[in-house]
Amino acid sequence: MQDLLNKAKELMQWAERYGIDEISVTNGSEKIHLSKNGGVAPLLPVQNSHQAVSAAPAATASHQQEMPKVLVPSGFKKVVSPMVGTFYRAPGPDAQPFKKEGDRVQAGDTVCIVEAMKIMNQIKSPHEGILRKILVNNSEVVLKDQVLMEIEPT
Repeated sequence: MQDLLNKAKELMQWAERYGIDEISVTNGSEKIHLSKNGGVAPLLPVQNSHQAVSAAPAATASHQQEMPKVLVPSGFKKVVSPMVGTFYRAPGPDAQPFKKEGDRVQAGDTVCIVEAMKIMNQIKSPHEGILRKILVNNSEVVLKDQVLMEIEPT
């Protein structure tokens, strides 16, 4: 129970930082729902659930302005996240990363994974060139349209 409450506190700080209005966390039979406008729901037993985290992005313009801005150097192309999820550089915990900084990337190459709702979504590079910068740490939560990588066209 204490782990769930600690995670809820961490998620509340994350939600405030990125302008998310609502988060639900389920861990076994424990569930907590946090809503900026609706307060905190009590812990409730949940039947047959898997650990899950979901987030509803804010819809107001003021929250969208708070989103982190990443400047891509002039001429560099970007790889962006198509969804909210968890960023992974490799296909598994013990596997080598798909690509490292300095690697050549072809359009269509898988460069990372974004996990959303327990689905591993392979992110493919829309550009050809040299991977110059990975802007996200492994296992970090990313937002929709967040820049993940910079590619220098060749």
